[in-house]
Amino acid sequence: MSTRTPLSTQYRVPIGRLSVLAGAAVTMLATIAGVFLYVPTERVQGPAQRIFYIHVP
Repeated sequence: MSTRTPLSTQYRVPIGRLSVLAGAAVTMLATIAGVFLYVPTERVQGPAQRIFYIHVP
Protein backbone atom coordinates (compact mmCIF):
# COMPACT_ATOMS: atom_id res chain seq x y z
CA MET A 1 0.00 0.00 0.00
CA SER A 2 1.15 3.48 -0.70
CA THR A 3 1.29 6.23 1.85
CA ARG A 4 -0.77 9.31 1.05
CA THR A 5 0.46 12.76 1.89
CA PRO A 6 -1.95 15.31 3.35
CA LEU A 7 -3.27 17.89 0.91
CA SER A 8 -1.92 20.72 3.06
CA THR A 9 1.68 19.65 2.37
CA GLN A 10 1.06 18.61 -1.21
CA TYR A 11 0.17 22.04 -2.62
CA ARG A 12 2.40 24.42 -0.68
CA VAL A 13 3.44 27.64 -2.41
CA PRO A 14 6.91 28.92 -1.49
CA ILE A 15 6.90 32.21 0.42
CA GLY A 16 9.10 33.91 -2.20
CA ARG A 17 6.72 33.05 -5.01
CA LEU A 18 3.71 34.09 -2.95
CA SER A 19 5.24 37.48 -2.19
CA VAL A 20 6.00 38.06 -5.87
CA LEU A 21 2.41 37.21 -6.81
CA ALA A 22 1.07 39.49 -4.07
CA GLY A 23 3.33 42.32 -5.23
CA ALA A 24 2.20 41.86 -8.83
CA ALA A 25 -1.46 41.92 -7.78
CA VAL A 26 -0.98 45.11 -5.76
CA THR A 27 0.86 46.74 -8.67
CA MET A 28 -1.88 45.78 -11.13
CA LEU A 29 -4.58 47.17 -8.84
CA ALA A 30 -2.62 50.40 -8.38
CA THR A 31 -2.21 50.74 -12.16
CA ILE A 32 -5.91 50.20 -12.80
CA ALA A 33 -6.85 52.66 -10.05
CA GLY A 34 -4.44 55.22 -11.50
CA VAL A 35 -5.86 54.79 -14.99
CA PHE A 36 -9.44 55.39 -13.93
CA LEU A 37 -8.93 57.88 -11.09
CA TYR A 38 -5.79 59.92 -11.85
CA VAL A 39 -5.11 60.02 -15.59
CA PRO A 40 -7.09 62.67 -17.50
CA THR A 41 -9.23 61.68 -20.48
CA GLU A 42 -7.43 62.11 -23.80
CA ARG A 43 -8.99 64.75 -26.06
CA VAL A 44 -9.18 62.91 -29.40
CA GLN A 45 -9.68 59.24 -28.48
CA GLY A 46 -11.47 59.79 -25.19
CA PRO A 47 -11.76 56.92 -22.71
CA ALA A 48 -10.52 54.38 -25.29
CA GLN A 49 -6.98 55.76 -24.84
CA ARG A 50 -6.91 54.52 -21.24
CA ILE A 51 -6.67 50.87 -22.31
CA PHE A 52 -3.10 51.56 -23.49
CA TYR A 53 -2.03 52.23 -19.91
CA ILE A 54 -3.08 48.70 -18.97
CA HIS A 55 -1.90 46.78 -22.06
CA VAL A 56 1.43 48.45 -22.88
CA PRO A 57 3.33 48.00 -19.58
